[in-house]
Amino acid sequence: MIAGLVLGVACTAGPSTTPQDASDPSPAPAPPTPTPEATVTAEAVAPAVPKIAAQVIEALVPAADRVPVTDAAADTLKIFARDGSLWVGDGTRRAPLRRQATSVQRTRRGHDARGEPTLIAEFTYEYACLPEGERVELSVRSLLARLENAAAMKMHRAGEYQASAAGFARAAQLDPQRWVPWSNLACALALSGDPAAAVASLEPLIEREPLRAYHKVMSDPELASIRTHPTLVALRAPKPGNASLEGLTMAWSESKSLVALRRQEQSWGSCAFVEELLLMSTETNEQVLTLPLVDWGDTDPSCDDGDAVIEPRYRERVASRGAAAQRLLRDMGFSVAADLEVVSVESSTRHGRDLHTARFPKARLGLAIRDDEARVLRGNEVLGLRRDLWVDRIDHAGYDPDARVAFIGWTQDVAEGCDDRMPANGFELVVLDR
Repeated sequence: MIAGLVLGVACTAGPSTTPQDASDPSPAPAPPTPTPEATVTAEAVAPAVPKIAAQVIEALVPAADRVPVTDAAADTLKIFARDGSLWVGDGTRRAPLRRQATSVQRTRRGHDARGEPTLIAEFTYEYACLPEGERVELSVRSLLARLENAAAMKMHRAGEYQASAAGFARAAQLDPQRWVPWSNLACALALSGDPAAAVASLEPLIEREPLRAYHKVMSDPELASIRTHPTLVALRAPKPGNASLEGLTMAWSESKSLVALRRQEQSWGSCAFVEELLLMSTETNEQVLTLPLVDWGDTDPSCDDGDAVIEPRYRERVASRGAAAQRLLRDMGFSVAADLEVVSVESSTRHGRDLHTARFPKARLGLAIRDDEARVLRGNEVLGLRRDLWVDRIDHAGYDPDARVAFIGWTQDVAEGCDDRMPANGFELVVLDR
């Protein structure tokens, strides 16, 4: 299953990406030998950000207004469990931490390798199949940033955009590695009539994750005023793509060196399901972006109609996600090959080892998977090789002659409800020599 999105951490509830845990608390670096009490200001150790974004922060948050990251600040914080999740609070503000928990047994202060204060929480989660007890060390810098962001969000929802921009800026200045404060800051600045500053505040995100930043701008109505800004337009492919999200199996963007694959996972105990658009790099074989299309909570698990269906009250937001994903496919140049092949995979056992094979007749290629290695062959010639491939079962495979990429569709057994971040199926790529 896929972890549900935390509400209230982005400008507008709507189409959103699932970044590799961008909303999770920033983990603290491994602690060294015991360090003395530390008093470290935020600006002393905060990671560098693009100059243009730093100028926005400096204009909104004078040095006197910056939040110090100190042991005294750590002592004002409390980690607690609420509604099955961990939260942080300071007596007047609170923010979710996106970690499941039913109770917190103990919290104590620590320090990370840089000498900054941390909070170490020991907690339990009593449901499903997770361990009964867990321990996590959280950066006080990140926790303070979350509280600043939560307070600013209240002002933002009240239409106090200039005040909320200052709060989001304090959160971004505290923890520049977090995605949410920067995107919220861009929304506040755009709505307060400063599109240039809004674009500048997105620079850290564009620098790190350009596709995700582009999708955020194009899918969030609060950022509509900056969609035609040259910085955003420059992220598009030279030529629009022709791939259609409906019925999509695989598409290829030559200019971005990416393939797009659509994943659907069905619950084994109900008619609930999830759908996602996965973007994977042909240079690294890594998944670079996941766009939720249908979430578990959008679907009717009852099977009353005999089929998996989307709840009527959620159809509009599902359609909005689909439209945003379709725009990304077009703007980033994704197209579907005329001779794309999708085939079944045969499995057998030879000499005590599993062997999976498939044939792509149009391309006159074969696929062979044994142990942790996959090969694409023409006769005995190996045209593509992928090692360190660990999959449970292989369901199907495909080949895109334009991308010169084969994909492998795999499935695995997942104890539903035990770890909702572990998918039951997915894809791996084998890129042919170019």
